[in-house]
Parts: sequence; structure tokens; C-alpha cells
Amino acid sequence: MSKSKHPRNWKRTGLAVLLIGGSAIVTLMLIISSDRNLQFDAKSWRQNSYVLSGSDIRRRMSRDLKRNVLVGGMTRTEVESLLGIGESWIYSDDYDLAYRLGTQPGSGTVTRHGSVISAGGGTMWFVLKFNEQDRLIDWRTLGF
Repeated sequence: MSKSKHPRNWKRTGLAVLLIGGSAIVTLMLIISSDRNLQFDAKSWRQNSYVLSGSDIRRRMSRDLKRNVLVGGMTRTEVESLLGIGESWIYSDDYDLAYRLGTQPGSGTVTRHGSVISAGGGTMWFVLKFNEQDRLIDWRTLGF
């Protein structure tokens, strides 16, 4: 039985493949994660006022909207000039404006037997609350 003349070459090759593969996976994950969130754009938000179930533009912009655009104390007029007129809010009296974001990703209704009967999941909403002076005091994403 003969020994390999270059046993270290196999180790080097394996290590190189592992490093290249790992780098490719990390790069792919960074590209995918950067694509999930979009910078808020008022025009795109208003154009997508009636979001189809397959669209997630508003949902992807909502993170930037919450963190970088809305500021406590903004007037209702200022908010509506950015977001447009809110949709009727039938689920709760706790919020004054609501905007449909689309369906919750990766959710569905499961029966007691384990079958999925609604792959689209519930509806996601961006909701806002104003005080008595019509100043913004709370904003968040809710799913139903």
C-alpha cells in the first residue's frame, strides 16, 4: 500500500474549498439581507396604496420609515403628506391611521391535521396614533 506523495496538498485544497465556499455563502447572505429593506420613498409608498398580496414594497420600506423618517410630535397633516390618506381601520380604536403593508411572509393557517389552508398568511398593517393635538405619539407594525 503506497502513501500519498503530497498529503498536505489535500488538506490545503480542502481548506481552500471551505474558505471559498464560506465566503460565497456570506456574500450571498449580505446581498439578500440588504435587498430586504428599502429606503423609504414617499412617492413609491403612495403609489402602492393598494398593495397586492405578492407585493412587499411597503413592508420593506416600513423599517426605514419607523426608524429614520417619522418623528414623535409630527402633525397628522405632515404624516399624511408623506404617506397619503390612511385606510379605514376596522380592527382597533387604539390607532388613528392605518396603512396596509401586505401579507405576513412565511405564515399560514394550519389545520389541526397539519395542512396549510392559507399560505399567504395574515395582513400586515402600519398603524399610527396621535394625541388630542393631532401630534404623532406612536407608530408600529401589526399583523392580523
